[in-house]
Amino acid sequence: MATQKDLNAAFARGFRNQAAPMAAFTAGFDKVLDPVLKREEKEREIARRQKLLEEAEAKQEKKRLDILAANSIGRVGANYNPEKVPNAMRASLENLLFTTKQNAGNIALQADAARQQFGVNSPEYIDLQTQLSSQKNVFQAANQIATDQQELTDEYVKNRQSVSNGVAISKPGLLNKMQYVLDPNLRNYEMDWTDASDPTYITPEGSIKHSELDDYYSKDSEFAKGFQNDATAVYNRAAAGRPLSTPERNAYKANIISTLESGGEARMQSVLHDNLFQGFSLSEGIEAANYEQGINDPNLREDIANQMLSHYDNVSANGFASYNEKNNPNKFKPEAIAEAKNVLALYRNPVEGSLVKGMVGNSNIVYINGNWYPATETGYRVTGSSPISSNESALNRLQIPITLYNQIKDQ
Repeated sequence: MATQKDLNAAFARGFRNQAAPMAAFTAGFDKVLDPVLKREEKEREIARRQKLLEEAEAKQEKKRLDILAANSIGRVGANYNPEKVPNAMRASLENLLFTTKQNAGNIALQADAARQQFGVNSPEYIDLQTQLSSQKNVFQAANQIATDQQELTDEYVKNRQSVSNGVAISKPGLLNKMQYVLDPNLRNYEMDWTDASDPTYITPEGSIKHSELDDYYSKDSEFAKGFQNDATAVYNRAAAGRPLSTPERNAYKANIISTLESGGEARMQSVLHDNLFQGFSLSEGIEAANYEQGINDPNLREDIANQMLSHYDNVSANGFASYNEKNNPNKFKPEAIAEAKNVLALYRNPVEGSLVKGMVGNSNIVYINGNWYPATETGYRVTGSSPISSNESALNRLQIPITLYNQIKDQ
C-alpha cells in the first residue's frame, strides 16, 4: 500500500510534467504581447507629449493675444489726464474711454484672426485695421475736446462782459446754453459722445454742440475806434477852419458802407444793438427787422452810414463853430440865427405831420403819432426808423451848432 510520501512524490512529478508545456506557452505569448504593450505605451507617451506641446502652444498663443489686445488697448487714451478734464465732463469721458478700449481690444483680436485666415492684404484684415485706428482716433478727438473746452472757458470768462447784445438777437438762446458749459460757477450738463469730434452738451436750457461754444462775438470796438478817430479828425479839421466838405463826406460814407459790409453780421448786430459810445447811438431809430432783407439789406447799411454822417456833420459844425468863436466871437450870420430859431420853434411845438428840416442836408425829422422820426428830404419817415429818443438826439439830427444853440436856446 502506497504511503503519503509516495503520493507526494507522484504529485510533484506530475506538476513538473505539466509546467513544462505552460512555460513554453508563456514564453511564446510574451514574444507576441511585449511589442504590442510597448507600442501602446509609446503611443500613450507620444500622445502625452503632444498634449503638453499643444497646451504650451495654447498658453503661448493666449499670451501673445493678450499682449496684442493689451497693446491695442494701451494705445487708446495714452495721453489722457483726468486732472485736465472738467468735473462735469469726466464721468462721461471716462465711460467713453472704457468702451473705446474694449472695442479696440476686440477688434485687435478679430484683425489677428483675419490676418491668419485671409492674409495681410485681404479686405477683411485691412477693414479691421482701419476700425482699430479709428478707435484710437475717437478718443484722441474726445480728449482734444476736453482741452478745447478749458481754453474756451478761459476765453469766455475773459470776454463775457464784452459780449455783444446782438448775439441774443441773431442767435437766440445761445448764451443761456453756453453759460451752463463754460461758466465755472454754473456748469450743469450731460454729454452725448455720438460724434466724438463734435459732441453735444445737454443743458437745462437745451442742447448745444461743442462747435457752437465760440459762436458768439464781442462789441465791435474796432469799428467804434475807427468811427471815433474819424469823428475826431473831422472836428480837428473844422476847428482849424476847414469844415467837412461834400467830397470828404461822400468818401466817409463809402468807407462806412464798405466797412459795415466787410464786418458781416456780427458787426451789423453790434452797431445796431450795442451802445458803442456813451450817450450816442450809431443807429438811432433803425431796426433791421423793418428792412426787406433784414440784417443784410443794403438800404440798412446806407441808413446807418447816413446816421453816422449826421454825427460827422454835427461834429464838423461844432468844430467850425469853435473856430468862428475864436476868430469871430459870438458872430453868427443873421440868417443862420433866424433859421436855428425857426427850427427850434417847430421842434418845440409839433403838430401831426410836422417836417423840420435841419441845418444841413439829410438831417430832417418828422412828427408822427406823437413821436419824432428821422425823415428823408421829401418829408417821409426813414425806412425802418424808430422814434428819436431824446432832445439831444433830435438836436444832433437837426445839426444845430452847439454854440449857436447855446446862444438862442433861451430866446
